[in-house]
Amino acid sequence: AGAPCVLTIAHDVTDRRLAEAEVEASRQQLRALASRQQRAREEERRAIAREVHDELGQLLTGVKLDVAWAHAHLPADTPIVRARLEGAIERIAGAMDVVRRIVTELRPAVLDDLGLVAALEWLADQFARMTGVRTTVTLPAADPPLDADGRTTVFRIVQEALTNVARHAAAKHVHLSLEADSRAARVVVRDDGRGITAAEIRDRRSLGLAGLHERALAAAGTLTITGSPGAGTEVRLVLPLVSTP
Repeated sequence: AGAPCVLTIAHDVTDRRLAEAEVEASRQQLRALASRQQRAREEERRAIAREVHDELGQLLTGVKLDVAWAHAHLPADTPIVRARLEGAIERIAGAMDVVRRIVTELRPAVLDDLGLVAALEWLADQFARMTGVRTTVTLPAADPPLDADGRTTVFRIVQEALTNVARHAAAKHVHLSLEADSRAARVVVRDDGRGITAAEIRDRRSLGLAGLHERALAAAGTLTITGSPGAGTEVRLVLPLVSTP
């Protein structure tokens, strides 16, 4: 009837807040589980690579030496046997190449023996040799102070990014860079290919891109993927550095 009034409506959001907290806690638990699984997988890869290299590699080397010895001591008037042994030596050498390739795919020794910078140089060189794409790198003289998980994360993300370039980008040039300051390491893989679209980036069915993001999150990092048609794609990873006293 013309008199001023105040209308107050209150909603109890306790249940919604609790549900949001539970969802966030579940998300953090899943990420922690994924991180542990990735570490366990890398350790398993390292162990299998070591076993294959040490056991099977040594076995094949011994067989090759024995066959080569037998070949060298054959009489000159046994051309058929000599030819068969020469073929066996070639096949053993081929098997040794397969073993080296499997070991490298499981866990490149250069990452553990020589460090991240050397591993990235090796990865870029292998990519260029396999694809014919001109590949350039900008890398520091020494490794940034990343822990073992961080180094593995950088290597695997760069490896997957280069694999995506080979499969989808139709690029002529790829540039890989790594730089670091006192707080973070930054890794960029940039190509001049067809360019990823916004729809492809948002596509939830793209398990490869989701795996890249999860790897970065598991290492407390951030991953951004940008691109435009005809202008190439950029994958940028930022990882916090290990604090030193």
